[in-house]
Amino acid sequence: MSPLPAPTDPLGTVLASLRLEPRLTARDRIVDLLRTAILNGQLASGQRLPEAEVAHQLNVSRMPIREAFGILESEGLLRRIPNRGAVVADVSFEDVVEVFRLRALLEGMAAEQAAERLPDRQLAALKEMVDLLRSKDQAADYGGINAIHREIHSLIWQHSGRALASLCQILFQSFPKALVQVRPQRTEESATEYMALIEALSQRNGPLANRLMYRHIEESGRLLVEHLRGLPPSTLSSRQSTS
Repeated sequence: MSPLPAPTDPLGTVLASLRLEPRLTARDRIVDLLRTAILNGQLASGQRLPEAEVAHQLNVSRMPIREAFGILESEGLLRRIPNRGAVVADVSFEDVVEVFRLRALLEGMAAEQAAERLPDRQLAALKEMVDLLRSKDQAADYGGINAIHREIHSLIWQHSGRALASLCQILFQSFPKALVQVRPQRTEESATEYMALIEALSQRNGPLANRLMYRHIEESGRLLVEHLRGLPPSTLSSRQSTS
């Protein structure tokens, strides 16, 4: 990769300090890089991300940038504004608390229903996913870690009711699941929690599966809020919840 020109603005300074992860596709590397920069406060709420400038600073074409922006927008981290392009979206404590509270309730219900419906082969697949999660953790493969988290949750939703699964998917996509980048040890904690959940599913113990899934999501939300509270005030939205 050729050397980047010396940055002359705050966005250029941030982007120049970031490095693309070589083990992922260009799009996924950019998603992980920008997601982390937003969550750790390097890119603050309202920061414009001109597509051409980001592509230049990261030394990539504009196509993976455009695709990455679409993913980050679907996660609620970026907004597209007419005549301004992509900007970093507001992240408020109220949003995080509300989304994770709803996720805990609905995914707990989904886990309880799945305990009655998951075939043995899918239970075995869940255990293999946890093993792979730990392997990705050892390799610090953040993109792989996030993908496996989604696969585990999705496999459980798919064995609940159709409407419930749809709601779980919408909520899962409404806020980024990038806690591993701001709290690396959370991956091993999650793996341990998943194994306890899988054991409850194997025993066909729906109420226990509900409680374990609820606690898993509740703890992830608590840790993310804890992280966000440590960011500079300019990084976060101060708007009040309307719920």
